[in-house]
Amino acid sequence: MPPGRLIPISVLQHNENESKTMTTPTFNTLLNFSGTGNGANPLSGLIEDSKGDLFGTTEGGGPTGFGTVFEIPAGSGAGSVNLLATFNGTGNGGFPFGNLFEDANGNLFGTTLEGGQFNDGTVFEIKNGSGTLTTLASFTGNGTGSQPGGGIDRGRQRRSARHGSHRRRHGQ
Repeated sequence: MPPGRLIPISVLQHNENESKTMTTPTFNTLLNFSGTGNGANPLSGLIEDSKGDLFGTTEGGGPTGFGTVFEIPAGSGAGSVNLLATFNGTGNGGFPFGNLFEDANGNLFGTTLEGGQFNDGTVFEIKNGSGTLTTLASFTGNGTGSQPGGGIDRGRQRRSARHGSHRRRHGQ
């Protein structure tokens, strides 16, 4: 399974061991969001890494009320969640809304609607295994826009006929 594959936001798991003649799938709830502890309002989709771990964001809640980035480890059972990062509403952003993106090294990238240097949103990274959230950019509200709600997109690779190299271009 390729890293960064999008999973529907319903944090449910299909039981694939059921009889193949079954017409109605059964689902198991993996996680209920508490609001203050692990976050609230998981509005974006989930992504799955190569080990089957699921990653997502909550638009609000968490210890500071400004949202979280969480992981549901593969095979961990219902209710198991690791908080990878929480947002403070200022410097590191607040209210992550769009989908996360995972690069080939397992680093996670995303956006927040608010916070950052100008309070117009941020682009952030969480390095694989570090649990450290780094703000990569703050939106100014003027020339760079504000409140990015679409998340990070890998884009499609295009082959350059002249050099034979691959280039990544957003939206192409």
